[in-house]
Amino acid sequence: MMTKRTVSVDTVPDRAKAPRYDHAREVHPYGRLVKLPIALPEDVCQESAANLTQLLADTFSLRDLYKKHHWQVAGPTFYSLHLLFDKHYGEQNTLVDAIAERIQLLGGVSLAMAHDVAETTMIPRPAKRARRRPGAALAVAGGARSHPRGGAGHGAARRGAS
Repeated sequence: MMTKRTVSVDTVPDRAKAPRYDHAREVHPYGRLVKLPIALPEDVCQESAANLTQLLADTFSLRDLYKKHHWQVAGPTFYSLHLLFDKHYGEQNTLVDAIAERIQLLGGVSLAMAHDVAETTMIPRPAKRARRRPGAALAVAGGARSHPRGGAGHGAARRGAS
């Protein structure tokens, strides 16, 4: 006979916590280089790693912005923008990997956690809310529907005609 086991709600959080490894000895502090056998002087490695760390944080942020917009796009151009944002997300992800590995090859420590990226990036944090559909502002006054190539009357406005 099988007995049904009940778990107390109070004990679940303790069992679900990830193990902590804070007691481990730090072998490579963040912000300090480990000298590797490469043909670059240490000051060049330090400056390059610092510049690449900023680039990495900004690339992480751009990557995540592409995914945010991939999830939140709506409207008549939904499908094409959805695919485009996903494509750009993948390209940024490839760049993140290449930049992080280059920092490691220079003897540095790469950013990896979201809170570290948020502290380092120079790209402003976007609003949490979803925006109105892209292209809504392109609609011509008077209720004309937007056109995939810039809205109704786009060519006429460029030529100066009314």
